[in-house]
Amino acid sequence: MNMKEKADLILTNGYVLTMDSARQIFRDGAVAVRDGRIAAVGKTADILARYDGTVHDCRGGVVHPGLVDAHEHLCLHITRGWEPDSFTVHDTWTRFEALAYPAVTDAEERASVELATLEMALNGTTAFSDTGSAFSMDAVIEPVNRVGIRGIIGSIGGDNFPSELSFLSGKTDQLLYRMEDNLSRYGKASGLRVRAGVQLCGMGDCSDGLVTGAKELARRTGDVLFMHQCVYPEETAQYAGKYGQTPVEHLDALGVLDPATALVHMIHLTDADVACLARTGAGVIHCPAASLKYGLGASSAGRFPELDAAGVPLALGTDSGTWSDALDVFQLVYLAATIHREARRTQLPLRSYRAFEMATLGGAAVLGMAGEIGALAPGMRADLVVHTADLPECQPPFDPFTNLVYAARSKSVRDVMVNGEWIIRAGQAVRVDQQAVLAHAREAAGAFARRTGCRLYSPWPVL
Repeated sequence: MNMKEKADLILTNGYVLTMDSARQIFRDGAVAVRDGRIAAVGKTADILARYDGTVHDCRGGVVHPGLVDAHEHLCLHITRGWEPDSFTVHDTWTRFEALAYPAVTDAEERASVELATLEMALNGTTAFSDTGSAFSMDAVIEPVNRVGIRGIIGSIGGDNFPSELSFLSGKTDQLLYRMEDNLSRYGKASGLRVRAGVQLCGMGDCSDGLVTGAKELARRTGDVLFMHQCVYPEETAQYAGKYGQTPVEHLDALGVLDPATALVHMIHLTDADVACLARTGAGVIHCPAASLKYGLGASSAGRFPELDAAGVPLALGTDSGTWSDALDVFQLVYLAATIHREARRTQLPLRSYRAFEMATLGGAAVLGMAGEIGALAPGMRADLVVHTADLPECQPPFDPFTNLVYAARSKSVRDVMVNGEWIIRAGQAVRVDQQAVLAHAREAAGAFARRTGCRLYSPWPVL
């Protein structure tokens, strides 16, 4: 009699999207989990014949690797809904950020990150990167880790902000010291799921000394350097006037572009920029929802199909609760799969399957976690999502993947696992009191609004 191998958990009867090297899909699939990692993936009958363990019946629902939100800002999430969709970018800087940033307290920041992290988990996101929005790392590290997803977060990093945001500027040496201090306390060696990283504002808001110093620090610690870049035409014009180069050309000249550099937005590029990014291996984080809300040009001017064709590593990011409002990577997958076809009025390789790769494997690579997350394959971390099939949007089940991307999306998320541990079960948080988190966020948001004089910009009467 053959002895079966032991597993901590066996997920059975799922439509398993492995995202492995062959992109295998198992219609009646199973995943065996042991010691926080994937032990095996295959047909349910084959896995049950090989493994003994607690069984979790997925009841025909889609099972896939946890999604990666490669760009967002968590620390003012309690202000969602403050900014109207009539605001320009300059309005946002002068009428929102200039008021909100100086006023937020540690308690309000904690409420924001806990709310944002819970929202991500409920929507199937298991890893994220916050590109430099923390005011107090000490205030946010504990609550952001409490929910249970993994990620990277950094302090605000810029020493050359425009006059309307000059209050955010710090001294170069002090900013570098703060980053290094954050990494020493909350970096990779801390063992925290959500840890400190190397994050800069970019967009001309950072001196060359800050950019090169941060990259040197990232190379010493084995971290990825994250920066916003090429967001506005005015930004590229500024670089042309100051350096006679595009932002990409200037970063390349500084020697900071390599596979451990991740650039956010990257909308306004030249052919030479695309070639440079492909040559250096730097990653690009596409944020379609934020661009659509503010009219930044991701579909009309962006060169994301060209970046994809050139082999540039691509990931997806939501941005913040005021720039795209929803921390929902499924929304981004839908947008990335559709807006470029609409803009070009032709079919493109950048469609549903490719967009889903960007949300899983692509995000893992850009976060420096390739080989750890982003796929369901033996040895990978057991970060995964189980969907219900019991929704109208999931029927009929001719192609559950198409139903997932174009119809059900995050609405069907039922269970979420990180590192072999359930953090969401039946649509409810496991590690935190979900209702208490929501109540805490409402209370903090109310206090913040009263103190700062927040007003509602509705064109309709609110009685």
